Amino acid sequence: SLAHRTRSRAAMAYAPLMGCPGCTLPAPPERPKGQPNDAAIFAGSPLVLASKVGLGSPRGGIWAPNLPREEVPATCLEKATEKARGTFCCCCSRTTCVWSCRLSCCSLLLAPFLLVIWLLPALLPICWGYMWCKVFGSKQACYHDFQLRLANEPIGENGIPMGYLLGKPLGMDPKLLRMTSVTNWTEVQRLGSELPQKTWSGEWWRGNELGYIVNNPAYWSRTGIYPETNGLGTLMQQHAAIRPILEEIFTLKIAFQQWMRDHTKEFLQERLLQEGVLHVSWDLKIWTHQVLYKLVFGQATTWEEANAFCNLQTTMLAHGTVSQVLPGSLYGLLGVKDIAYSVERTVKKYEELLLPRFGDRLKKFDCTPSPSCSLQLASGIFDALYAAGGLSVPGAIASGLGVLYSEHKTNPAKDFTIPPGKEAEFFWESLRYFPPVYGFPYWTTRPTCDGITPGDTIALELPYGQSEACPRLPVNTLTGFSPVNQWQGGTRVVLDIGRAGWDEHRWGINASKFVLRPQAEYKRNSLNFADMAVDAKVAGGKNNRVCPAKQLSLAMGAVFFQVFKKEDWIAHSAQDIEMDPFGPFTQISDFDLRAATLEG
Repeated sequence: SLAHRTRSRAAMAYAPLMGCPGCTLPAPPERPKGQPNDAAIFAGSPLVLASKVGLGSPRGGIWAPNLPREEVPATCLEKATEKARGTFCCCCSRTTCVWSCRLSCCSLLLAPFLLVIWLLPALLPICWGYMWCKVFGSKQACYHDFQLRLANEPIGENGIPMGYLLGKPLGMDPKLLRMTSVTNWTEVQRLGSELPQKTWSGEWWRGNELGYIVNNPAYWSRTGIYPETNGLGTLMQQHAAIRPILEEIFTLKIAFQQWMRDHTKEFLQERLLQEGVLHVSWDLKIWTHQVLYKLVFGQATTWEEANAFCNLQTTMLAHGTVSQVLPGSLYGLLGVKDIAYSVERTVKKYEELLLPRFGDRLKKFDCTPSPSCSLQLASGIFDALYAAGGLSVPGAIASGLGVLYSEHKTNPAKDFTIPPGKEAEFFWESLRYFPPVYGFPYWTTRPTCDGITPGDTIALELPYGQSEACPRLPVNTLTGFSPVNQWQGGTRVVLDIGRAGWDEHRWGINASKFVLRPQAEYKRNSLNFADMAVDAKVAGGKNNRVCPAKQLSLAMGAVFFQVFKKEDWIAHSAQDIEMDPFGPFTQISDFDLRAATLEG
């Protein structure tokens, strides 16, 4: 197959983006047999990434992530930048795959058409039943039944209902999906505070989710952990085993805070004096990854290494929701399986780095059915770097920079300047007004496990943190992982911590205004970090769900704005910087800051 050929150990030359003829990049070093080449790992085989404006790296990294910038031919880099910021772009892993790559791009561009054809067999009976019902029944009752069936029709491989993807555009009531969204601050705080106890007792359950998003288990399918999930969906005993170490790793120390300040100065000076441009938010993601990597592993990571990781991060996010609607037969063609290869290698690398420090301590714990708690910890660290801090911190900083520079009507505080000494409050307000995380989900009824009955699924929910994973079924060769039902039969509750941050009953009548408030008010009212999900009486605090890197995140944002000087930069096309605190895909459009000296 094409995927197999791409992953072979033969030396390959990276093919250029389409539209960049004549550009052939140096071949990467050989890999041991059976190990994916870096091109396949970060790119996906054969599709690297199909994206609209803002999804790709403005430095051309989406198609040659592990090549130093100076080794990339200038003509290719220019074309890549132009294409990445244009409409759809695509690249190949080697020169011999050009036409296959184009075919992959075409399949993605035709995805809506192909999706309709794929769903037609399921949609026809629903639509026909609705029409037939209207003839002989109540129009109102028929329409409700039609919406109910349409909303809950499974789509993709993991039981995700159609209403999860189309509910908002079609104006569907979330209750049709057996989902409730809680936006009131008081209720969000109350229910969130009960989560440590109720998940530990087996009354509530948590899945592979990120806010409102339900993640595709395919990404974790090669790591070896089970359930195949991000850190938020692990079993209680798995979470309890690694939680104390996560808290230890992300504890902010004075010496590190000084290093972070020095590194931020160097980073911004390099952007200012050498590059003359700061790409928002791409460069912020790279800075964030460098800071987190240094804290976790005690090692510095280069721009190229951080750039490569951010490409993987971006690709996972770009494929995230889309991959949930795909049939398994398209997982290989559209690169989903190769993202899993990339995640696998990254997690295994992290495990090797963490073992000398935590290996002996973790041997005392049982993370079954995962093979070891060291692997579980490495996967949890990956989740923190790719999603939690790796997205939230740069997202909040980008929003803050948008407030400082945007001239668009959507800017809630045009011509804002941070008062001296108020950088921490400014970052707090950016977090509150532009919440990086919208939702904090859990399930009062767990989705029915594939292969067993609802009753047997409920029986897996046990007290004292002993709840069990769904039985592991034979691997589906099309998807690369065991069948998983992530929704059907379940009842979902999402605590909307983003909307709760705008609740006038808690934040006052100016809750919808971007206004700096006393730090004491932010600390008292904040829910952005799941601050309320704390109970020291449950498992000695090992089932707490408050972000273990809360203080680190706040320090990162404060330090960045303390070092950053507004007068050093000028926003390119400031009138085009749009902002939406609750945008479905992005809160702020990507933009560039240019060095003021160059613009002058």
